[in-house]
Amino acid sequence: HTGKLGYSTMLFADFYALGGFACAYNWNVMWLDSFALFPLAVLGAEYLIDRKDVRLYIISLGLIIFCNYYIAIMVCIFMVLYFFTYFFCVKRNGAPEFLTTGIRYALASLLAGGLSCIYLLPTYFTLINSSQGTKPSEWDIYRNFLRVFRQHFVMTEPTQLTGAPNIFCGTLCILLIFFYIFSKKISIREK
Repeated sequence: HTGKLGYSTMLFADFYALGGFACAYNWNVMWLDSFALFPLAVLGAEYLIDRKDVRLYIISLGLIIFCNYYIAIMVCIFMVLYFFTYFFCVKRNGAPEFLTTGIRYALASLLAGGLSCIYLLPTYFTLINSSQGTKPSEWDIYRNFLRVFRQHFVMTEPTQLTGAPNIFCGTLCILLIFFYIFSKKISIREK
C-alpha cells in the first residue's frame, strides 16, 4: 500500500492480525469475515479519494455489511471518520474538491449498503415484528470507560464484561500513540 516493505510493515500487520479482537473471537468465524475485509475497505476508501475509483470500496464495504451487520456498524462509523482524516491529511484543494469527493463517498457508501439490502431488509422487519419488549427511551452508558480501558494493559485482573468485546493486548498500540503525538517527522496537520 505505501510502497515500503520492511519490518515495520510486518510488525503493524501483526498488530492488526493478532490484536485482542482477533484472538478473542478466533473461535467464532462469523465475526472474522468483516475483520478480514476491513483493510480492503480502507484501501478502497483511499482509492476513492485519490483515484476516484469506487469499485473496491463499494464491493468490500458491501461485503462487510452483508457478512455481519453488527461489525459493519463499527466499520461504517470508522469509514466516516477516516474519510475526513484521510482527505485532510493528503492536503486537498479546498471546498469544491471536498464537496465532490464527499458526495461520491456518501453515494458509494449508500450503494454498498444497498447491495446488502437483500439481506438487511428482511432481517430488519423480522427484528421489528418479533420485538417482545419496549424500546429504550433515552441514552445510557452501560460500561465504565476506565474499567474497559484498563483491559489494554498486561497484569490486569480480567473484568467480566458480558456482551462486550474482549480487550487485552493493546498495550503497545497505546504506548505508540505517545510516540506518534511527539514525533517531529509527522506534521501537525496530520496529527
